[in-house]
Amino acid sequence: MYLEVLSSENKILRKIDANIFDIKDIRYDLIHQLVLWQQAKKRSPISHVKGISEVKGSTRKIYKQKGTGKARHGSIRAAQFVGGGIIFGPTKNKVYEYKVNKKVKKIALLNALALKYRDKSITIHEHLKVDTYKFKDFSKMYGDKLSSQKTLFIDSNFDDNFVKSIGNNHKVDRLCLAGINVLDIIKHDKIHFSENAFNGILARFK
Repeated sequence: MYLEVLSSENKILRKIDANIFDIKDIRYDLIHQLVLWQQAKKRSPISHVKGISEVKGSTRKIYKQKGTGKARHGSIRAAQFVGGGIIFGPTKNKVYEYKVNKKVKKIALLNALALKYRDKSITIHEHLKVDTYKFKDFSKMYGDKLSSQKTLFIDSNFDDNFVKSIGNNHKVDRLCLAGINVLDIIKHDKIHFSENAFNGILARFK
């Protein structure tokens, strides 16, 4: 199986061998595992209680140590007082991240790309560049369906015009080749590669 490389005028320039993505049994379990792993890495703890060092209040000893007939106390911010710190409550130090082996990450990414390849959702361009920063000109060059589908452009780097032209469109994203990942591949309907970036992906898996 081959994928066609398109010019800026959408003419076929050449074909690239993409047999590496022709996988019959997609490993959906590994794709799902990587999606959960990425979401866990992004997750930040929200629930948090204040300890004795975080609540408001004076640190002065509330009354003298002896001679009052009362229990011995120090700061009013202690846990036994109303408004004091909380002991053993949830804190922001909780970490949700866990380890996934490199080989699993690589296989999951290959299968995610194979899934898009099977759906004919991958397009390769000679280069990803635009002459102006207007989205109207950008959509003419890279397809009229950009407004209705979530689209991801992947290249080694992007010029300023390209970045500005898609800046206000929430359905069009860009991603540098070094940061390619399973979650971004899965959540977009169409994937557009530059020829240079696609060859980099082939080299990584071969």
